[in-house]
Amino acid sequence: MTLILLVLAAGSVSAKMTPQQQTYFNLLKGKMLSTVDSVGAGGVRSGETTVAAGVKVTLPGMGEMGMPEVSSKQALHLCSDGSYIRSTEDNAMGIKSAGRETGTWAIGKASSASFALMLTRKGSQAAKASSVSFDGERTMMDDLRWYRLKSSACK
Repeated sequence: MTLILLVLAAGSVSAKMTPQQQTYFNLLKGKMLSTVDSVGAGGVRSGETTVAAGVKVTLPGMGEMGMPEVSSKQALHLCSDGSYIRSTEDNAMGIKSAGRETGTWAIGKASSASFALMLTRKGSQAAKASSVSFDGERTMMDDLRWYRLKSSACK
């Protein structure tokens, strides 16, 4: 019964979308957005370029200096029925943790430059909005680069 309601809800949401929202929905349905973030001690990202006194310096990652890094990997599967699956893997100083979250997704306010990706976690009524934009090749979500690939978890 829940599955039927989910499909009906997704169908009714898509019927109410503006043409811009429908375009973004079509670009994301059946896709996985994935990102990996690696940060060393003091918030230094691996390979981060810093400009100090006009000189560019590329800093090595903490792993390259023999120190453990803090990393986070996320995968967000956006299914065409309006459901999503988010998995996370974190590694902080050798301690690993993983999580999984499910819910529904929709396209919120949209413009030609960006849109709001609305995620409503299962069991919650409040949606969390993330700002998403495309520049032709890159997908940015909340100012972090994500890779858009075919989902292996849903259609």
